[in-house]
Amino acid sequence: MAARVLKCLSWTALLGTRTLAMKIQSQTDETPFCKGTESPHGHTSCDDLSHNDCEGHFTKLDKGAGYGQCFKSGDNCLVKEVCKKKKTVWTLALNVNPSDGHNFGYGGPWAEDTAVGTEAEALDKDFKDKDVMKTKAKYLAIARHMDKKCEAVRVWELAEPEKSLLELFQEHDPGRRAASTGGPVFEYMKPGMSGSDTDPIFATKGRLMVNWWYSNNGARIALEDGSHYNGVLPKASPKNRNDDDVHGLGNEFGASTSAGKGSGAWWHDAAQKMTGDCHGGTCKMLGKDHGTNLKDGDYYGNYAIYLSSDSSNFPCEGASMYSIM
Repeated sequence: MAARVLKCLSWTALLGTRTLAMKIQSQTDETPFCKGTESPHGHTSCDDLSHNDCEGHFTKLDKGAGYGQCFKSGDNCLVKEVCKKKKTVWTLALNVNPSDGHNFGYGGPWAEDTAVGTEAEALDKDFKDKDVMKTKAKYLAIARHMDKKCEAVRVWELAEPEKSLLELFQEHDPGRRAASTGGPVFEYMKPGMSGSDTDPIFATKGRLMVNWWYSNNGARIALEDGSHYNGVLPKASPKNRNDDDVHGLGNEFGASTSAGKGSGAWWHDAAQKMTGDCHGGTCKMLGKDHGTNLKDGDYYGNYAIYLSSDSSNFPCEGASMYSIM
């Protein structure tokens, strides 16, 4: 193989008034792909990321020189090498952490045209990107991750790609809708992962259901087969049945859920799949984010929701999680 051609360039605007001399690779197939998310600071480069997730970002270089990968050097965040920007396939819309102290129950910010959290902690805490929520997409993925390492993912083809995710969550009444054309079109689960038989997303199957309210209860996201212990939705959970038995993400056991509301006592970010009837405080939660009448449960990690119009495949196995995949 021919030796790579290296040359030294500088960008005076790369770090404000400072000049950074760096070796870069010639634009060949050997140039690595950029990792993580593009810096929100544009041409101010990596520098403003010193106290955030430096190595989870890359930045656009001056004068059309491409992109540079950020890396931590002492207290500084600098450009390490030139990288090639990947084509965006999956974009993060939501992240639900059932143990971060924030309310993402049924009455939480699912249907509000507002942002939640910060880009720097998008995969550590509850997060909602208000712009991505308003985009149209063909596919939706839910990925479970622990410490930003993907453990499981399922992808569904959306039944109404002309509607944004925000619009779906805003349609409370009649609500109770199948948001996908069928069951998952792609899935991966790490062998031996915790909660494989009780996870509300990965121990269940079938179509993706949204705004599933029933009596004064509800789940913002549930699955057709398994979210209710006694059968398939909608038959197992008619509108007037007050049984607390549909368990998913964004849940509520005691409020006007047909109007998108939540309570202080019965809200919860996530609940475990059950094999029998439970009521109120006997239902098993996930994590610590819940109302005053409920108890802490096992913690399986975060649930990240991504949108794509390009591909039904999601890179989960052995992958680190970023806002753009």
